[in-house]
Amino acid sequence: MAVRLVSIIDQIGQSLSKNTAAAALFVDFLSAFNQLWFNGLWLKLINLQCPFYLLAWLRHYLRGRKAYIDIKNTSSNMFSLSKGVPQGSCIGPALFIVYHHDILEALSTIHWKHLFADDLAVLFSPSSSMSPSNMIHTLTNQVKQVLTRLINYSIKWKQPINFNKTYWTLFNRQVVPQIPTVICEGHTIEHIKKFKYLGTILDAKLSFSAHIDYIKSKIRTNMNVFKRLVSSRMMSEEVNYRLYNAFIRPYLQSILNIYPILTTNKKKQLEGLNRKIFRTIHNWHDARNIEIENLPKYRTIGKLTSAHWDKLT
Repeated sequence: MAVRLVSIIDQIGQSLSKNTAAAALFVDFLSAFNQLWFNGLWLKLINLQCPFYLLAWLRHYLRGRKAYIDIKNTSSNMFSLSKGVPQGSCIGPALFIVYHHDILEALSTIHWKHLFADDLAVLFSPSSSMSPSNMIHTLTNQVKQVLTRLINYSIKWKQPINFNKTYWTLFNRQVVPQIPTVICEGHTIEHIKKFKYLGTILDAKLSFSAHIDYIKSKIRTNMNVFKRLVSSRMMSEEVNYRLYNAFIRPYLQSILNIYPILTTNKKKQLEGLNRKIFRTIHNWHDARNIEIENLPKYRTIGKLTSAHWDKLT
């Protein structure tokens, strides 16, 4: 997931560095795993030369499943299921990925495409020689073309698109760009200025300000509870660090993918927040920065980022 996120951020950054715009289409499938069509899956597995013993095992696993609907203690009759993988199953996401292995081939080859489980993002980057108005016009036409291909694919393989949650974003450095309306096959695709993709909020300027503000608000909320617990006599340093790893560290982790490309000012703000967290852990609120930084378990976000990227590479 981290590699996929870094890849799309790098591609958007490349376009903005050339003083051009970029557009991204974020597609949401309607009840994605519940719509996986069994007959289509068998056909694709056969075309992929799946061993027959595995195909037989999957048929036995998925066929004969039944369900009913219960609303306010009133139940419907049982009905057979001809699509959908079991909720919470380990093999469900894998089958979904295999089923849609050809979705990228159904789209144009001139665009960057990112597929992570049921999250599909398509990135459009125009030529830097275009004027700003022609550039945006070209981008919207490309978005419509890809949507048309996706709609045809979704009809053929019975994987409906949720147009209410399918959005597009224009990444640009203009002050107030004119945003055209994108309508395809009677569906209006809403334009949004920021989108949460794989846990990271991407804004139109690719400044990450919205994501950092979101992370700060989550950490502050948990810190308020943390402060009350730390001040009690029941707490110890070991328990404090367990609480830190459970309720605060996961939010800091989402910063590590984008930390190297943040501005110096944003990095200083995050390091200041990191030191504040450790002051609370040790109930040492009057400690100087150098004293906090020399704590045995203290790690700057810069060092956490280096370790994170070492693992990725």
